[in-house]
Amino acid sequence: MRTVAGAAGVFDLANLFPSVKMIHFISGLKYKLRKMHDEVDVLLEEIINEHEFQDSETTEEDIVDVLLRLQKSQDFSIPITRDKIKCIIIDLFAGGSTTSASTTEWAFSELMKNPKIMEKAQDEVREVFKGKENGIDQTDIQKLKHLKMVVKESLRHNGLVNFWAISRDPNYWKDPEIFDTERFNENHLYFTGAHFEFILFGTGRRMWPGSAFARATVEISMALLLYHFDWKLPNGMNRHELDMTEKFGSTLERKNNLILIPLPHIHA
Repeated sequence: MRTVAGAAGVFDLANLFPSVKMIHFISGLKYKLRKMHDEVDVLLEEIINEHEFQDSETTEEDIVDVLLRLQKSQDFSIPITRDKIKCIIIDLFAGGSTTSASTTEWAFSELMKNPKIMEKAQDEVREVFKGKENGIDQTDIQKLKHLKMVVKESLRHNGLVNFWAISRDPNYWKDPEIFDTERFNENHLYFTGAHFEFILFGTGRRMWPGSAFARATVEISMALLLYHFDWKLPNGMNRHELDMTEKFGSTLERKNNLILIPLPHIHA
């Protein structure tokens, strides 16, 4: 999915001069896209075939099952074709996995550079989840006030253009270059788009509808990783040496993957 998302945001000279066929040949982008399409199509065919032949009475219905059921019903004026089902699956995975993974990676990068904030987040998670290893639910996640501030501050600190300029504007943010989660303890800014200095997911009618699901995905994954593991940098690396270089693309990712060593935490 990262490869698909990366291809969507890559700069290519052929896109500026689509009528010049020689540029398409030189860049090789068309060949790469066709190869990627064929590989993804094989994977999507396997997913759809698996759902078509599984026993619907013994398995829980998911989004692919729903789409196949709607396809068979033929209740829509516009038919739901196999290709349309594939497009929906791609949208769900490409739009809902790469961005959430990148957000989690940036948040952990900031936590590794700020050990006091990391310790506070871990203490909170382990206090709320204490004795609930096998029964964590949404009500427990709502109690993680500091973790939610970590996610907000990470998104503010590593936002896309032109939100990046807004989130670094000293007229709205005190010490905008500093990673400070406590700023959200003082300013109760929400993801709803009502505060124009904090419009991560847009605002108004064009606001991204999947923001609640994305936040839940990031918060749950981070909470579990902080609960079960302690984390350290490899090869005795100092936190100040951690590379925070960004990579150009449609989503703001780290140029180099974040490599950490997980140490299983023994709960008393």
